[in-house]
Amino acid sequence: MAFCLIALLAMGLQPLLDPESWRFSWPSTALASELAPNSEEARFFKFSKQGDALIVLLDTVQSDVFAQVLQEHPEYREALTGFTYFWNNVGRAPTTLMSMIPIYSGKPYEGGSVTARYNDLRKDSLFSDFEAHGYGSSLAGISIIGCPAQHCISTSKLIRLEKFQVDLSNYLEVLELGLLRIFPTFVHERWYNDDRGRLRTALSTVPASKAAKSLAALSSIARYLEPTDADRSLKVLHLMGAHPPIALDGGCNEVNVSGKSREDYEDLVRCNVRTFVDLVAALKEAGVYDQMTIVLLADHGETTGEPEEELEPILGKVPPLWGRLARFEPLLAIKLPNRTGPFQIDDAPTQNSDLRATLCAEVLRDCGGGILGENVFALEDDAARQRHFIDFLLWQTDHRRLDGMPEEAYEEFTVTGLLRDADYDSSALPPREKFK
Repeated sequence: MAFCLIALLAMGLQPLLDPESWRFSWPSTALASELAPNSEEARFFKFSKQGDALIVLLDTVQSDVFAQVLQEHPEYREALTGFTYFWNNVGRAPTTLMSMIPIYSGKPYEGGSVTARYNDLRKDSLFSDFEAHGYGSSLAGISIIGCPAQHCISTSKLIRLEKFQVDLSNYLEVLELGLLRIFPTFVHERWYNDDRGRLRTALSTVPASKAAKSLAALSSIARYLEPTDADRSLKVLHLMGAHPPIALDGGCNEVNVSGKSREDYEDLVRCNVRTFVDLVAALKEAGVYDQMTIVLLADHGETTGEPEEELEPILGKVPPLWGRLARFEPLLAIKLPNRTGPFQIDDAPTQNSDLRATLCAEVLRDCGGGILGENVFALEDDAARQRHFIDFLLWQTDHRRLDGMPEEAYEEFTVTGLLRDADYDSSALPPREKFK
């Protein structure tokens, strides 16, 4: 019996003895000491003393949940000097694919080819606006279809690791694969753990989940950024740190949570905000923060369950929201150059598609005519404004297959006051099966 167990263990650990097993490492992750000075990823670590523009898009961060985190952590509010938080913000669509077009261009989707609309971003978007004013432009993360900036890379290329971290993670992965060969079939799924493994999750400091990798990229920038005398640039980071499944807790530890309770989702958002605040601290220490333009926003919110306890208005004014309608309440907060005062909360009725018009008015000063949207800093709190959003049940694969959406596949809704008071009924949405 003992001999059989030894034989099985030897078979399982055999990969450790094979030199071929060790001929790999994270192909898209560099060691901290290996950052090529002129590489595309190096652009994200160099911040001009003249004042760069940085847009950090935290995918799927809901505005009122962001407010909840700030209410529970006043030290985060104190750290976000110069920022104005526009809590009464409405998104344009419930998904990333259909949200990024209006965020980058200011133009709502009104039918037609999605591919064509994304291709247009290269010459008609906030990227081209900044380039026309002498800025370079780079995008790390989700670029959907094509690259709207001068340079696009994956966020995993920004993760800087020490050699011992990579070696340990590689060793644990090989060990996990070896043990998988001797374990009974019924434990394979739990051991595999969505390609995160069990040993790596417990012992490795290399991020395994999509959310952890996104925030590791942000942390790497905070740790290794440097001020330079180079020309100004626009940097956009589209991070998946809050995208489902819920893979991080409030302390940024990797977890595996099923479901979408508001409480677990709030923990995930807390980790995202905490990581962003660390970046703010690093920018201040480097002496480049004050002169920068910084935008913190989301593409859409999340569909979560009703909170376990009844919530009062957050920060004294932000109404809590849940259910599918909350997908249309994305985060929006902006710091303009040389704004250094305390964190401000603004009641203006905004949309995240106002971003381009706002940056043109407040930072670039002139982008020519034809820019849609409003300068959010010029909006009155009680401005009478109709805000529109579309909802649908199609998946991203459907959009790609159809290259857009038939007019009968989506419904448009209008908000004249607060989002929670919108005349909205998701039960009227055309079923996905109708368009297969």
